[in-house]
Amino acid sequence: MAQPTARSPTPLALLVAHAWWSGTCGVEGACTVTTSDVSVIVPTFNRAALLGQTIDSLLRQTTPARQIIVVDDGSTDETAAVVSRYRGSVQYIYRPNGGKPAALNTGLTHVTGEYTWILDDDDVACPDALERLAAALDQNLDCGFSYGTAYITAPTPIESLEMGQVVGESRAPDTEQTGFLVALLEGNFLGGARILVRTSCYHQLGGYDERFLRSEDYAMPIRLGRRWPAARVSGGPLFLIRNHSGMRGTASDRFDPSDDLAKFYHYDALLFDELFDSMTLDEFIPPGQDPDVEYRQAHLQRFSLSVIHRVHTRLSEMIDVLGQCDGAPYNDAERAVIDRLVARIPGLWTPPSLNLVEQIRRRAATPGVSRLRHELARAALRRRLTPPISPRALVGTSRRTVRMYSRYAP
Repeated sequence: MAQPTARSPTPLALLVAHAWWSGTCGVEGACTVTTSDVSVIVPTFNRAALLGQTIDSLLRQTTPARQIIVVDDGSTDETAAVVSRYRGSVQYIYRPNGGKPAALNTGLTHVTGEYTWILDDDDVACPDALERLAAALDQNLDCGFSYGTAYITAPTPIESLEMGQVVGESRAPDTEQTGFLVALLEGNFLGGARILVRTSCYHQLGGYDERFLRSEDYAMPIRLGRRWPAARVSGGPLFLIRNHSGMRGTASDRFDPSDDLAKFYHYDALLFDELFDSMTLDEFIPPGQDPDVEYRQAHLQRFSLSVIHRVHTRLSEMIDVLGQCDGAPYNDAERAVIDRLVARIPGLWTPPSLNLVEQIRRRAATPGVSRLRHELARAALRRRLTPPISPRALVGTSRRTVRMYSRYAP
């Protein structure tokens, strides 16, 4: 998941106050506004209190959408009444509750635009989001999707209609070193409304995998990223992610926001367990590199991803493969893989992962695993990590740790 970047609080009013029509008008709404070829899908379930603000933000776009589709996934609140206020501007589709991926697939069957944007029912679009997203695809005909970032707001009660203060901004990493796909595999920076997709790409992929009731907005970008290049959007964030206390999940599996991360971790692990079987080795290294030459780097990346995404059943397999590699010192690219992994560990570690250190130490007689152990220890030293993956835990003795620190610590 993308982490917020600290920034000064910004009132919502500053983000939506500028006019959404072009030219100088004496009468409000008298200007002619070019309509984009974008269809917007808003999947919703029991968010009547927030849905109106989401729709309003779409109707205030500098370049209006061609089509706005609200897919009601079996709501039992006042959702239908809220949408009825926008009759003529919004297409309303009701379906029995089946989860967000199923609702999105329903919406995709009704899309008429060349591009499709998906905006959650509790988020708010910045006024020029569609204009900038569509322009990026118009200018990059080889790209299957465009992407940008989002504002993060402070948590508020679901009962409140007030938007929380902007407290941060999601990040999109520099993909030059790793390549776009590897960066995406290491962490989802394309979730939610961060991407605008050519509708034809959705159709070629067959829509969303309805098994992933969570992490559907990670599974789909990975599928897109494996097939098409992407165009990055400039000009600041595209929408506001509203943090609120409302319940999540389907009708049969409702859960509190405090359990949200655990749900994502569960589905992320399922997703990556399948990806490890379907992806070829060259997809784990930057484009243009030879997987036969960069064999160890590719398997280091697979190992790193199994730790990051908690695919604990794969750890033993990944370590065994690295054990078959030579014990030569890592090159800069391989150390970068380990450094990025270790940088994530403090926020990722969970009890099932604690046997990673023991598994590595148990196999350290093989040159490949011995090298992995020492490279992890060096990276841990540089970051001054504490247990469970402290340098001493990896190396085994205080004497070795002190010796390594004197050689490798900054």
